Amino acid sequence: MFHMGVVIYEKYEWRKGLDKNLQEFGAEKKKIIELENKIKMFKKQWRKATTAKEQNDLLKTIVKRIFYNRERDNVTLEIEYL
Repeated sequence: MFHMGVVIYEKYEWRKGLDKNLQEFGAEKKKIIELENKIKMFKKQWRKATTAKEQNDLLKTIVKRIFYNRERDNVTLEIEYL
């Protein structure tokens, strides 16, 4: 009988881990959907932007930081998106 209790507990722990993974997946999926919507809106507005200021303002909605490293003639850019 004790063996049965161990099996049930192991299944419970497995299920609990699965539920946690599903919750994390749901949160990640929500972030991806929000990002896709932000990108669609950016592309739509980018086509309408006519000035450099409008383009810069749009870029600020998706870019968090831009890092650069300059070594003589080589420049390395790293872009961190929101």
